[in-house]
Amino acid sequence: MEGSTFTLGFEIRKVDEEKRQVWGYATLEQPDKQGDIVDYDGSLAAFGLWPGNIREQHDPKKAVGTAVEWRGVPETRAIWLGGYISKSPDGEATMTKVREGVLKGWSIKGECLD
Repeated sequence: MEGSTFTLGFEIRKVDEEKRQVWGYATLEQPDKQGDIVDYDGSLAAFGLWPGNIREQHDPKKAVGTAVEWRGVPETRAIWLGGYISKSPDGEATMTKVREGVLKGWSIKGECLD
């Protein structure tokens, strides 16, 4: 459905507290809970344009970190993402929520173009 928006989420797989890094799949070409699928080739193109900003709960005013690496995983048609969570007050609050299991995963927001 052209022009519709979607949000997809995947669990955090690894946390490196010393480096303040969080890792996991950002996309995976399979249906989510709502039945949405993000195409792998489209994900590669979109991530190639992404400036790497990480926000808590998609809040445009709450930048909490930046991507340290993202890469396509062709065998699973997924995007693997690692992010650094800043030492800013907002970043500290986010890192605490990750540690406590309140924030459990990555979530991407997008728009269906065709």
